[in-house]
Amino acid sequence: MSLGYCEARDNFRNFLKTIDLDKYRHEFKDKKYVEQDLPDDVVDAMLKSLYENYWEKRRFVSFDQWFEELWYMWSSLVSRWSRVQIPPAALNN
Repeated sequence: MSLGYCEARDNFRNFLKTIDLDKYRHEFKDKKYVEQDLPDDVVDAMLKSLYENYWEKRRFVSFDQWFEELWYMWSSLVSRWSRVQIPPAALNN
């Protein structure tokens, strides 16, 4: 059964109304994610890679394959960032 655009849109909007945003806002407001600490050039590289693979090239690889390729391309940036952000003593625990 195929829904028309308007009906599908309305169904999606109704679904969105069922999500308790206040609950999630309260639950996650103090959480911090790794992406917040990454330098802009690393985040930019990740977003660019996602855009190129999935939008421009329509190359739908698995996340693991995408990340492995990205890691290889940008390992020097990540390595440089990790040396600054993560003290060596923290890695020994």
